[in-house]
Amino acid sequence: MKRKIIAVALNLLLFPFGYYYLKQPRRFLLMALVSLLLPSLVRAILFLSHLLLGGTGAAAVFFLTVFALYAFVMLDTMIVAGRPASDNRFFRLPHALWVVPLLYITMAAGGYPIQSFSEKYVSAHNLPTSSMEPTLLEGDLLYVRRIMNEDQKARGKLVVWQHVEENGPERKWLKRIIGIPGDTVLLKEINTENGTVLNVFVNGQSILDEKTAHAVVRRVDEPFTLYQEGSGEKKYWIQEGAEDAGQFVANTFVLGPDQYFLMGDNRDDSKDSRYLGPVSADWITHEYMFHYFSIDWQDYLCFQRKIDSALCQDFQGQASGAGALLVKWKRLKIRWDRIGIVVD
Repeated sequence: MKRKIIAVALNLLLFPFGYYYLKQPRRFLLMALVSLLLPSLVRAILFLSHLLLGGTGAAAVFFLTVFALYAFVMLDTMIVAGRPASDNRFFRLPHALWVVPLLYITMAAGGYPIQSFSEKYVSAHNLPTSSMEPTLLEGDLLYVRRIMNEDQKARGKLVVWQHVEENGPERKWLKRIIGIPGDTVLLKEINTENGTVLNVFVNGQSILDEKTAHAVVRRVDEPFTLYQEGSGEKKYWIQEGAEDAGQFVANTFVLGPDQYFLMGDNRDDSKDSRYLGPVSADWITHEYMFHYFSIDWQDYLCFQRKIDSALCQDFQGQASGAGALLVKWKRLKIRWDRIGIVVD
């Protein structure tokens, strides 16, 4: 029984080394090949399920697929563990020392082109900032899929913007489409009962609903006001705080035939078309699918000095490397209620 438990644990944590531990060379090599192709297969399933079933359906298919794969690995490992171990020289030194690294080097060399191709169509994306609050939170982990035609780039859609800074790295930002080719976007700050808010006009029509304003407190003592925005059936919430949004490159933007206007839902803390100008259609590559996980590292508690300084050593620069990761890990909080959700 001990042998089965160790093999299952190894396969769950370091697949397919459970089969290597059981000394089953054929199954080990077969599952190594499967693990090479599996990520691309899962992405293909997600892509098709999102096309046919939408975001909620794709999320359900994803979690069912993951559950089925883990269940299969556990069951197969238990079955294989009941077989006699092989006496193949594959497991004798020095063969065992050379086979494993060579196998994984081969897998990496062969798998990179396949996975790189599949990631163009479905890929994981993380939110490293608060620029999309309240819709998306810092630490959200989600899947996005390739945009196949211009019809998918509709107003209100959450999309990935591949931005290349001058003399800098390429960055992938998730923003919301506000204006599409041919639109005229006007930015105008107005005074309301809840303070100053940026009112956005698209083709002369305001997309802000002032009547929906209500105050909230996020991240300990930080007051914000939420407003509903959008046109037609597409409605979403934006967040306005007390900070000055800064100077825009212009207040009126007339979009060309290949240009889009993108903004973050957190209007006080988002680098977007207000500061960088309209975005070329070529740089809008993926659309949002669903959340698969969400982590709150609670860095803001360190910034506001609301928790023990021993839990903020990485934030204060007093810890680095593995020590910083260990400290940060102690602050980790999983947002269970955001796993598997689909937002607009």
